[in-house]
Amino acid sequence: MLAKVCARGQSAGALLRYLTADSKAGHVKWGEVDVALLNAPSRVRPDIRKPIWHAVLSLPEKERLDACQWKAICRDFLSGMGLQHHESTFVVHNETSHQHVHIVVNRVDFAGTVWSGEFDGKRAIAVAKELERKYGLKEEVFKPQSGARANLSRNEIEMAIRTETLPPRLTLQQLIDEAVVGRPRIDIFLSRMSAAGVDIQPNISLTTGRIAGLAFAYNGIAFKGSQLGKAYSWEISKRE
Repeated sequence: MLAKVCARGQSAGALLRYLTADSKAGHVKWGEVDVALLNAPSRVRPDIRKPIWHAVLSLPEKERLDACQWKAICRDFLSGMGLQHHESTFVVHNETSHQHVHIVVNRVDFAGTVWSGEFDGKRAIAVAKELERKYGLKEEVFKPQSGARANLSRNEIEMAIRTETLPPRLTLQQLIDEAVVGRPRIDIFLSRMSAAGVDIQPNISLTTGRIAGLAFAYNGIAFKGSQLGKAYSWEISKRE
């Protein structure tokens, strides 16, 4: 089981509307998704700009769990991450060959305590490995594509440390990775990116009239696909 931490958000509304949309055939919700209750703790700490935390747990092909099994795993995952006392919900998606669950949590609890989530990506992977063993799931080894993702520059790393925020390049890479889960059609991909707050601008060749590349903008900062890495270039996307 693979774990992936996605970009944090200001509110759970748009994210949950996307996760529970009609296009998500066969999705399973954790009871009634109460967006108002999930967002409510944020009012205690208005200084926390992005209180909503989002992670995905994905199974290998042909491995499937029922709703009760996912419920137990999600609760154990939240406990392992130290989020068991925070408002949360989950949505299981069955529309791809890799069944996966989206876990959405408010990092702020009603007492005003904020879960910082330091090194949350590494922790999520470690907890997922523990749950593989506990529930007898097929163990997977994460193998990132060599050279597929562009590395952060020294300036980007230093800025992230000073501001305690994710670098825009890394945020975009994570959002795109999430949007291409299940190898969606281009219209579905664009819809997912729009829901995540990403604006996509195609670069149209004046000589051929065809798309020569894509630019991705988030919070007013734009990168060409090639600046994000080979895996995000238009030529790679066409071959995939």
